Amino acid sequence: MIETMPLYVHVERIYAELAQMGIGPADPLRPDQLYPFDQFHYHGVDAVRQAARQINLTDRQHVLDVGSGLGGPARCLASEFGCRVTALELQPALHEVATDLTARCVLDVQIRHVRGDALSQALPVAGFDAVISFMTIHHIEERARLLKRLATLLKPDGALFIEDLYTRADRK
Repeated sequence: MIETMPLYVHVERIYAELAQMGIGPADPLRPDQLYPFDQFHYHGVDAVRQAARQINLTDRQHVLDVGSGLGGPARCLASEFGCRVTALELQPALHEVATDLTARCVLDVQIRHVRGDALSQALPVAGFDAVISFMTIHHIEERARLLKRLATLLKPDGALFIEDLYTRADRK
């Protein structure tokens, strides 16, 4: 089961990275101070910015971030684009660190961190203007079921942005 897979271990390393910058465990943070450490996908924060521009995100929109990790994409969207974000993460350690970092960035009014499974977590039907996911979908075996579920969570004119791995053809 994916919930027990150690996909990202030693997540507390971000605190060591911050300490090397002279930032203590209770010090306030700016999201950009975390950008080198809180993106678990290709091209880091630039990929998040590109996604936001491609789907025309604005400060009036509510975004679901599936597999939100340490919350880096959510903090970027909230701080740079003004979006409200529900950051959904399955792994407890990632969720806990993400929640702490977001609070220290004073973005917890715009970002709600939720620990849960994207296949079953209670979320509002047609409640999101956009759903984003960076390097998460390939970890979920029931992809077709997940994508159908995500479609139900989008408003009728909503946008879906997925950055992930894929196979172009079966290789035998």
